[in-house]
Amino acid sequence: MEGKSFQKVPVWFGSTRWTVVFLLPFFIAFIELLGSCQLRSTRPTAEDFDAAAKFLVPRLHEGVRVVAAPEAYDPLVRKSLGKHLSRHQLAPLDLSRFETIYAVSVDGAFPRQRFSGRPTVEGSFGPLVIYRWDRGAP
Repeated sequence: MEGKSFQKVPVWFGSTRWTVVFLLPFFIAFIELLGSCQLRSTRPTAEDFDAAAKFLVPRLHEGVRVVAAPEAYDPLVRKSLGKHLSRHQLAPLDLSRFETIYAVSVDGAFPRQRFSGRPTVEGSFGPLVIYRWDRGAP
C-alpha cells in the first residue's frame, strides 16, 4: 500500500456541505424577511393618502375625477376622499364628461385607462405622486 494515494471521499455528515444544506432554508427565510421589511417601508401609509386627500379636496368639483394607479389602491383613495366625491365621481361610466382627471399614483404607476395628452405632476406625498390630465378623455 506504500506508494498508492487514496482520494478522499466527500462525507456528508459532519462536513461543511451538510452545514450548508442544513442552513440554506434559514438563509432563504432571512432574505425573505429582509425583503418584506423593505417592501413595507416603501408602501404608502394611511397618512400619505390623507395628505394627498387634503391636497386634492380644494381642487374637487363636478368636472373632476380621481383614479388610483394601480387599481388595488382604489379603496384607500375612496376612504380618504369618499365624503368629498359625488356618486358620479366614484363610479362613472363615461370619463369624457370630466374636464380634469387626477391619478393618485403609487411608485409612478399610470392608470389602466389611457388619457390624451401628457400628465403634469401636481404633488408627491411619500411614495404617492399625483398626476393631472386636463380634458383627460380617453
